[in-house]
Amino acid sequence: MASSTSASVSSPRATAVSAPGKVLLAGGYLVLDRAYTGLVFGLSARIHVLVQEIATGADIELADMVVQSPQFRDASWTYGYRQAGEHGGVEVTQRQGKSTTPSSRNPFVETALAYALTYISTHLTSPITASKITILADDDYYSNTSATTLPSSPFTDFGVPLLSAHKTGLGSSAALTVSMVKQVLEWRKQRPDDAKRLWDDLQGSNDVLAERLTKGCAIELAEAFIAIRALIKDMTRESGVPIEPQEQTELLDAVTRAVRGVSGGVVPGAGGYDAVVLLVRDDEETMGELRRFLEGWREKGKGNVKLLDAKGELEGAREEDAKSYGQF
Repeated sequence: MASSTSASVSSPRATAVSAPGKVLLAGGYLVLDRAYTGLVFGLSARIHVLVQEIATGADIELADMVVQSPQFRDASWTYGYRQAGEHGGVEVTQRQGKSTTPSSRNPFVETALAYALTYISTHLTSPITASKITILADDDYYSNTSATTLPSSPFTDFGVPLLSAHKTGLGSSAALTVSMVKQVLEWRKQRPDDAKRLWDDLQGSNDVLAERLTKGCAIELAEAFIAIRALIKDMTRESGVPIEPQEQTELLDAVTRAVRGVSGGVVPGAGGYDAVVLLVRDDEETMGELRRFLEGWREKGKGNVKLLDAKGELEGAREEDAKSYGQF
């Protein structure tokens, strides 16, 4: 007597999470020293991660992690991982494949993966299964102008290799950031007393801004921004590093004067030519005035300035509906 059974095949498990981008509103360079602090705002431009189980086979081994960023060209990496002895965490090694050149190595993904797998390994009793990890970014996270929408997806195809992408606020300055930081630290080393006095004053002004943000008084906020920018200009002049270049000074001064709902603004993070961040009243009238001002700024040939949709975001990391990522 024989019998037959029909086994049901379940869909691979998938988990999706997202986390807000961020902008260092105050504390650029100061945060290089643990004696000082920075003021960071979350942004509505989010990074998404979709994790899916994948079957092993000819190209995928049991201890493999495939990481891809389909919004960019050739952005795919395969990693092997193993337990690095007792209390040694998880070691991650990039496997041969599409990404075989030294320039294709992504130390940021590699390091994040090693930490994540190490953490997971301390909480699981069963082995970690082979998985595909898809990284996606909201439109305003990058500022490439040649972007198109991916088919059947709300996400943008930026159409360039990852190394050529202009992360918002880190466009042409990305390659300069390391040298800018190095030059500021060298100035601090050569002029320790002057640098400490300036950084202490700047920390005090940053603290005032943070305190006044909790009160929400627009006039007091404007004064706090003015004080911070004056000290940033001092550091720009004394260090010789274009933290707030003259072009950005003219833009920030003009927009603060011309648009009534703008409380103030700064060149965020390490500074440079690529971005400014503005603290504005969130209403249609203010946003309309701001758009008209920036259009006029471009028409006068003073700079090609684009207003992004990214705004302040109070919600941190959150779980998303994995089904909404469809094709990925």
